Amino acid sequence: MSIKKILKVFALAIVLSISVVSISCSDIGNVEESFKIENEEKQRLLIHKLKQKRVEIRVDKDQRVWFSPKDRRLVHDLAGEIMSSLELEPDTIVFHYEDLKYTDILEDKLMTENAPFEIEIINGVKNIKLRRKDKHLWQDIIKQVDDIVVEEKMRRLTEH
Repeated sequence: MSIKKILKVFALAIVLSISVVSISCSDIGNVEESFKIENEEKQRLLIHKLKQKRVEIRVDKDQRVWFSPKDRRLVHDLAGEIMSSLELEPDTIVFHYEDLKYTDILEDKLMTENAPFEIEIINGVKNIKLRRKDKHLWQDIIKQVDDIVVEEKMRRLTEH
């Protein structure tokens, strides 16, 4: 299973646990349940799909969907489909230095230390893409390169 799929499954579990499912009694004594996807666009899509399927719902001022317990499975299935379609990027950080020389130094040091990274060209500029989960492998390397940049700038300043 790819990292992107694993992250989607993990994120779906988190979103499902964050998306509070409420049960309450309405004014007329009927039991209702509610569901809300925190992503506004996805919540609007859920409302649209429920209306398409002719599920009796009411939407409160916070865009929370209220429905009968008999429709629980359908609402949760639709919400699950919608939330699993959320595009998630892996948790990454992208680095580059103004002077390409330092980006190259960072790349060399990361390779030497076997720290995982990717090269990404953004707007014609070489960037180093690092995963946050590997921070323990690259944070000291970045500090070393940052120190080199500062030392060289300080040396140039004192030469003039």
